[in-house]
Amino acid sequence: MRYYGQQLLQFEPWNEAVHRALIASLIAAGKPHAALRQFELCHKALIDHLGLEPEAETRALIEPLQVMVHEPAQRKPLRRRSTRASLKRHKQPNVERNQNRFIGRTAELLACERFLSSSTRLLSIVGPGGIGKSRLAHQVLRLAEGHFRDGVLMQKLCGNSAPDPVTGVAQALGLHAAATCTDMVAALAQRELLLLLDGFDPQRHSRNLLLALQQQAPKVKLLVTTRQPLGLAHEQSLWLKGLINDCVHASSGFERCEATQLFIARSAERGAQLDQADLKTVAQICWQLDGIPRAIELAVALTVNYSCSAIAELVLPEG
Repeated sequence: MRYYGQQLLQFEPWNEAVHRALIASLIAAGKPHAALRQFELCHKALIDHLGLEPEAETRALIEPLQVMVHEPAQRKPLRRRSTRASLKRHKQPNVERNQNRFIGRTAELLACERFLSSSTRLLSIVGPGGIGKSRLAHQVLRLAEGHFRDGVLMQKLCGNSAPDPVTGVAQALGLHAAATCTDMVAALAQRELLLLLDGFDPQRHSRNLLLALQQQAPKVKLLVTTRQPLGLAHEQSLWLKGLINDCVHASSGFERCEATQLFIARSAERGAQLDQADLKTVAQICWQLDGIPRAIELAVALTVNYSCSAIAELVLPEG
């Protein structure tokens, strides 16, 4: 399998799915160093060819390996960190570094701002993959600065090797590895904070922690990104669709649409210069891609080698 994967990467070095399969194969074969090298090749190829970072699913494969490979053989006993000290470290949202400028989602951000200041304690951001759930949630963390006495906590749950909600939040709080849901609730019962669970899967993750926090931690607000509603009492769901792109049929003003703004901004970050004649074509591209942010950013990556007109021919239906 690895032989054919390497052959395919000769022609498509940016094919992340193939890189991911090779990484998983090397892990299964007990070759962590080789798996990390494959990830580095994947990372470089995506940056060089598409200007994108590896997806969360790919990063989740190698996170346990980084700990295993880089930890020294002899470790001193770990002290249990106090919950309050841990929370102080999370006063500022621990969003991913080097994120580019947030574009659009004006109505959705207003809804999230209302959630932060309302009595509602559970907001699920719902939508398919690539629609921008995590990106919006990270922006909400920025908005939450100063809203909560004990700041914010964030735990990623996406990826096959990602922890379950209880284990992940226990690590963030500095609790012992065998912490239970009861321990977690006790640690958070008197706290005032925003807890983000990014990538919650109702089919795979237990809702017990969410239920317990709703009942026993009255000052904890829950922000959850998910592909389907959680089905919990008092849950408010914010469904995400593609970015607004209602200017495609207009004769001017294309840059006022959110989807077109995203394409223009990401192109500028790459040093690409779009003239006025390109904007209608860009609006058509974004329309055909349903305003899906991930799809738009992939289309922008093609501007390295293609004109906007050529990209439009690739994505627009024939005839």
